[in-house]
Amino acid sequence: MSIWDTASAAIDAAFAVSVTYAGSGIALNDPISAIREDMPGEPFMGPGATVTMIGFEIKRVSLPRRPEKGDTIDDGRQLWRVQDVTDRDPVDAWFAIVEQAR
Repeated sequence: MSIWDTASAAIDAAFAVSVTYAGSGIALNDPISAIREDMPGEPFMGPGATVTMIGFEIKRVSLPRRPEKGDTIDDGRQLWRVQDVTDRDPVDAWFAIVEQAR
């Protein structure tokens, strides 16, 4: 086992939450683990608070396909809808940027 495998397992154990993932062509019987990330969004001109971008890092082995726009993630407190997805190749994961679905 490499040092990265050990570190990755420790990060997952510390930060992963259980979520229910749903989307076309995805039939999961059990929740999966994902790491929620809240970060500043793109700056914008105008009044109001700073925009926060919310996303979930999902290991590729957790889903049968890449997340797609419109898929949903339920973290037990909120239902989220996937808006965009980026690859995180170094950690063999996808990062799904989400918005509130309800």
